[in-house]
Amino acid sequence: MRVYPTADIYVGRVFERSRAVEPTSSEESTAVEHTSYLMAQAIHHAIDEWKTDIIVIPSGLENYCEDLNRAVDAASNAGILIFAAASNYGNVMGVTFPARKYPYWKLFCMFATTPSIRANCGFNPTHLGAKYNFAILGEDVMIPFTQNVRSGTSYSIMIGAGLAGLILEFARHEAAKGGEDRLEKLPTVEGMSAVFATMTGDEKDNGYDCIVPWNILSQKLRSDIADKVAARRDVLQKIIAALERCY
Repeated sequence: MRVYPTADIYVGRVFERSRAVEPTSSEESTAVEHTSYLMAQAIHHAIDEWKTDIIVIPSGLENYCEDLNRAVDAASNAGILIFAAASNYGNVMGVTFPARKYPYWKLFCMFATTPSIRANCGFNPTHLGAKYNFAILGEDVMIPFTQNVRSGTSYSIMIGAGLAGLILEFARHEAAKGGEDRLEKLPTVEGMSAVFATMTGDEKDNGYDCIVPWNILSQKLRSDIADKVAARRDVLQKIIAALERCY
């Protein structure tokens, strides 16, 4: 909410317990009780009923799940951006499922950075060597309306998803009129990745592409007294240029 205050947010509960429940034998609980099944059903509900632009999956599973895999593919094919948490266990677990689909352009996996924009958080798993291994703030995140701070890639994907939502909203703004045909690829993993890449600069940090949102603005337009019309025009041009390079 702090990143994208005007977003309409829908919440689907997929955890019956404090931890994920995964099937390990045919004698255990039915598929309805499995967290992976509930996650898949929540995604289908977001596609068919809520008709969301973005789906956030702040948890992951150690093992592959076919139901969840099909649900993620369905959302991707429906033009919905998916953000999935990498995991908070370093290389003990590695990148969890479904986040590990990110090298195949099916969704976004966000790793965490420190407030100083370094991707050296001990809980980050090693990236999978994709073209982009995006990381955004995920350490010492201040929780709204409290004095609590939290850390984890779950917070990174919420911030990343909020940023993507702002970009999608901007593309529907009055300032973007006339450029709709050039913005049609924006709500795709490839398109949004191209825009995120304009915010990362040329240097990687430990192999991660660290997102600095204000990098999309030219230096002279970053102050509070900058010409807002010029700033919007500048951002629009940056987005269009990124999409044209991508496609």
